[in-house]
Amino acid sequence: MRHSPHLATALRLWTVKGEKRLYELLAEMGLPLAQCRQLYCGMDVALRHGLQAMLEDKAEKYDLKNLSFMTFSVALGFRARMSAADYVHAASALLERPDTEDTAATAFLDATDVLDVTKSEVLERGIGVRKQQLEAIYRQVQTLVDMNQIISAGPFLYATVIQVGCVRAVSSIYFTKHSLHLQGTPDARFFASPHSLNHLANFTLRAHVSATRSRKSRALPLILTTPDVRHPEPDHCLVCGIPPIAEGAHKNLLGKAFEQAAEKTSAKADLDFFDTNVIRLSVEDRSKFFDTLISLMS
Repeated sequence: MRHSPHLATALRLWTVKGEKRLYELLAEMGLPLAQCRQLYCGMDVALRHGLQAMLEDKAEKYDLKNLSFMTFSVALGFRARMSAADYVHAASALLERPDTEDTAATAFLDATDVLDVTKSEVLERGIGVRKQQLEAIYRQVQTLVDMNQIISAGPFLYATVIQVGCVRAVSSIYFTKHSLHLQGTPDARFFASPHSLNHLANFTLRAHVSATRSRKSRALPLILTTPDVRHPEPDHCLVCGIPPIAEGAHKNLLGKAFEQAAEKTSAKADLDFFDTNVIRLSVEDRSKFFDTLISLMS
């Protein structure tokens, strides 16, 4: 629950008040902390079966909307019941291979093995990796919000995963190479793929909108950058853009804006990702790329 973007933003769990509200919610639901701190499959059967009803009963008081969704599930023998969403999370986590020692081929084979009912250990490993990703994403969002690292660049909001101790610029030179010579935080390996980077960007935008008093932020897209720790050459980053919350995120036109900015500046950019809203960019070209992007989107 703590690392779910939905509950974290609704309760603002990165604050002391939000943490207190989470414990209040659990207490009102009648869930002992000893039960909450163990694996779901290890919880008391009566509590597990009544969990959805308990949450929905308190949803209005804590402004928790859309808590459930329709999906398929499967129970294999005496193992815990798994939903289709669990399989997706496990497969995508293994495919993204946050452990940089794994090759792309190994990651692909591991992801396909998730669907093999005779290899339950692969599914469990994928779930474990996904949990690590969610924890890393939550920590990064908490850092960005607490340290006020989400800034307005005019037509969009901007945030970056920076090296610990890195000197940050706070004016128009925010995008210069000096301030963005990045090697990455210890968690950077979890964000160096389009899927997890999109997850981080969406979580960051939702958290910022819930925490800020500015109504304008709901109408602004967010552009997030992170060090590309998997690239063989240093000083490369991944850039991800997501549309404003007010637009419902049904269409994402930022990929086209990235393409135009890269073309106008002749920046060293890789636009070959399946997700067009994610590109790889050379840090030395970042300043002129973002200057042009601001001009295009203004």
